[in-house]
Amino acid sequence: ILCFAKSLLYEFVFNKNYNEEGFTTNNEITYDPIFGRRDRKTFNNTISAKYTFSVNTSLSLTIRHNWSDVRYQNQFYDLGTDGHLIAGRYPRVEFPEACLEMIKIVSFEYSVDLPQGS
Repeated sequence: ILCFAKSLLYEFVFNKNYNEEGFTTNNEITYDPIFGRRDRKTFNNTISAKYTFSVNTSLSLTIRHNWSDVRYQNQFYDLGTDGHLIAGRYPRVEFPEACLEMIKIVSFEYSVDLPQGS
C-alpha cells in the first residue's frame, strides 16, 4: 500500500529599520571599515514543500528569496579602537542607494528510512 502525502508552506516577512547604523564599505586607502546611518527595508519569501511517498521515503525542498533596499543618510562613521562608532572625517558625498537580491535553495533532501538489519 502506498500512501502519498504532500505539504506546502509559504512564509513572508517584511522588516523596516529606520536610522540604523550598518557597514557601508572599506576605506580605499586604509581598508578600515566605514559605517553609515541608513534606512533599510527587507523582504523575505520562503517556500517549503514536502512530499511523502511512503512511511519510509520523502522528498523536501526549501527555497528562500531575500530582497533589501538600503538608503544612506549621508552620516558616516569610523570604528573606534574600543569598538564604538565615531564620527567619520568624510566630506558630504552622495552614497548610492543599494539593493541586494538573493535567491537561495536552502535545502533539498531525499530521505529513505531503511528497516533495522537491512
